[in-house]
Amino acid sequence: MACSICDAIPGGQTANTGRDERLPSSTHRLQSLDLGKSSDLRQCPECGALYLWTEDVAFTGSGNNDEETLTRLSSDASATVHALLAGERVDEDVVFALDWSVLDLALSAAVHRHRPLALAYARRIVRELARIDARWLQDLALSIVDRDPELAAIVEPEARQLTTRTPHLMQSVRERCREALEAVPAADDPRVRELLAAIHAAPDDDGPRSVLADHLLQRGDERGELIALQLARPRDGEPIERERELVARHAVQWCGPLDRFFDKQHRTIERGLLAGGRASSYWSAAAELEAVTGASEWTTVTTMYAPRSWAAAIVPAAIRMLGDPVMRSLRALHQVPVVVAHALERSATPPPLVELGLTDPTNPLARELGAVGWARVRHLELRQLGSPQALDAIAGSPLWTRLEQITVASSEHNVFERITDYLAIVERAPAVRRIGLGDGSPFFPDLEGWQAVLTRTDAGHELEARFVSGNYGWTGDRLARALDQLDAGTIRAVRIHATPRFTRDAEPYRRLVAACERHHPVRLELPPPP
Repeated sequence: MACSICDAIPGGQTANTGRDERLPSSTHRLQSLDLGKSSDLRQCPECGALYLWTEDVAFTGSGNNDEETLTRLSSDASATVHALLAGERVDEDVVFALDWSVLDLALSAAVHRHRPLALAYARRIVRELARIDARWLQDLALSIVDRDPELAAIVEPEARQLTTRTPHLMQSVRERCREALEAVPAADDPRVRELLAAIHAAPDDDGPRSVLADHLLQRGDERGELIALQLARPRDGEPIERERELVARHAVQWCGPLDRFFDKQHRTIERGLLAGGRASSYWSAAAELEAVTGASEWTTVTTMYAPRSWAAAIVPAAIRMLGDPVMRSLRALHQVPVVVAHALERSATPPPLVELGLTDPTNPLARELGAVGWARVRHLELRQLGSPQALDAIAGSPLWTRLEQITVASSEHNVFERITDYLAIVERAPAVRRIGLGDGSPFFPDLEGWQAVLTRTDAGHELEARFVSGNYGWTGDRLARALDQLDAGTIRAVRIHATPRFTRDAEPYRRLVAACERHHPVRLELPPPP
């Protein structure tokens, strides 16, 4: 059957994005399934065909050779993937005949979203791990074991009798099975249940947590040690190695039913209980959100990064979950559509947010934000604006007048070069003292690439820039161009955070120094030369 979208897309496409090549504009209508970061599946909204998208980061001696690749899946492979993501049982041989890159994305997402599929494929996943020694299969096997003891009991006999060319991969699965099966759940202790209830009733009070720590230590439960260690240091202090070790070993068990809703690499445990993180693929199913709406474990969650893309079907369930009274500790909520923020503000019990991140601030509803709520929101993060003029909708809202901090997080390469336009618009927010620009939020841990923060003082602006990864010369050059646009004296201080590699790129380094010198007097702080 003809498809107006797919007919315009060749079967395979590769673009050297490091040399300013781009995939054809016809591919932009494909919708991301948000299954991975450096690889993903994209779907045609017209006919449902699937494409494998991959990004290969390769900075070599000849320059930036990053590549994006887009490959159309066969109709049979697409049907198998659609069935898996819908939670349907598919013959094992058909599933494991998929290309490994596709299988990694589809099977991992399906197993995490649908427990029956975890039960169905657990043994085969372990057998495939023994056969091909793929680390992603090890991670998938470990995540299955971590779900609950019943799944560990299925995997353990299989893992115990299998050998592999790299024994440490299977050994980690065996050990995790043993730990899961031997652990006596602390929740079976009536005193633990009583103390957890006290914590959930007053999540900001450290008293019940301290009592719980003492009780668990008497039981020999390592969670008591973690609570004691985290209570002993300032809340914003750096965790010690022992804390990290305990969290890595027990986080799945200690996060309880909410564990699967947070990405394993981007979740936080504070004062012994789950405090937040980045949402996992479980957010793509409304039934999963409804199952945990009102769960007492939400009462300790303070920060949440929602999925990068929202399916319309989950919006009502997400609004009900986020607007439940158990969300009373939630202070930072990022990556939400304006329609969700608008509905939450008008719910009976909106969370007491201080930080709010919007994915589509051009939505006309943005003009109404802050009209009946969000009185405490002071930091607003805006993603994928496209142009400074796209701020106009949100800049006309009651919320705008109360903001003290604004972050513009965009993948647009010329955000820095539009810095004067952004400054002119945020001048309309009289209380704003900090302005962030970058390809991620400068204030939170999902940082990649580059960020800059302008702090407005009575004497002028101070600029702090961070080059986390990528082409330092490229980002330094754009920062220099941005500074050249500003009137002399606008910037009073510039502080650069980067690895010493940045100073090796002599020409961009000299351009940045020259641009800073225009804003005299300026203090330029750079990493020491190698």
